[in-house]
Amino acid sequence: HNGNWDEVEKYLSGFTKVDDNRYSMKIFFEIRKQKYLEALDKHDWSKAVEILVKDLKVFVTFNEELFNEITQLLTLENFRYQS
Repeated sequence: HNGNWDEVEKYLSGFTKVDDNRYSMKIFFEIRKQKYLEALDKHDWSKAVEILVKDLKVFVTFNEELFNEITQLLTLENFRYQS
C-alpha cells in the first residue's frame, strides 16, 4: 500500500484484531512502529508523539522495555546515527 499504514491496518483488521493472538499483535506493532519511525525520519515530532501515545501505548503492557526504547528515539536528533 505504498506506505499508507492506516490503509494496511484497515485491511488487516478485516482478518484479525490486535489482541487476537501474539502474531497479530506483532504485525500491528510493526506497522505502527514503522509509522512512528517514518514520522521521526521526517522530523515530524508532533506526529511521532501522537503515534506513540495513540497507537503504540497499547503495547506497553506486553513489552515495557521495548516501548521505553522506542520512546527514547524522540530525544535523538537523528535516530539513524548513534555516537
